[in-house]
Amino acid sequence: AQMNAQRATIDQAQTRQQFASIEAPFSGKILQRLSDPGDLVQPGSEILKLGDFSQLTINVQVSELVLAKIRPQQTVSISLDAFPDQIFKGRVARISPMADPSSRLIPVEITLPNPDRRIGAGLLARVSFSQAGQQTVVVPESAVNQDSDIFVVTGTEDKPVVERRSVQTGKKVGGKVQILAGLNPSEKYVVRSSRPLKSDSQIRLSILSQTSSP
Repeated sequence: AQMNAQRATIDQAQTRQQFASIEAPFSGKILQRLSDPGDLVQPGSEILKLGDFSQLTINVQVSELVLAKIRPQQTVSISLDAFPDQIFKGRVARISPMADPSSRLIPVEITLPNPDRRIGAGLLARVSFSQAGQQTVVVPESAVNQDSDIFVVTGTEDKPVVERRSVQTGKKVGGKVQILAGLNPSEKYVVRSSRPLKSDSQIRLSILSQTSSP
């Protein structure tokens, strides 16, 4: 009887232990710890605050005078004070149908790919909606994998390496796919490879490699 009671106690402890691990619904970084080890947590209590930085959201407000120049899915240029020598490409995700009642400005939501997670939240961003000289980037469908990633060729001519980068795709026609954000017209990319690739892998260009820009 004592052995049976001990087995029941062990089974009960093992059952409770199964509920001791909590899985996050997505992969991200811990922004804030709200509970410490040893704390009694009730159902509905907050333990951690997580952030997914694979894609950032930028909220801007524009005047009604420039609203006609903005459309959904439009590619925009973004500059950050934290990276003064770089221009990033984002995409217009949503245009509010209602202006702010106090400022009379229209809220616009922009998404910015951040595959390497080096851009944090709360930074000052400047957005340019100008389309002057804007080029359409079109690549073969074979260059984009199922996760909407593309391998961009970086490094030097003697030692080329690849960088895995998330892109936003648009229309697909005749084996070609439009890149809305994530790839500049002057950048080179991998169309096909004889072996699996990963970021920072050194590559060897084939004689038949594509040398023209997208």
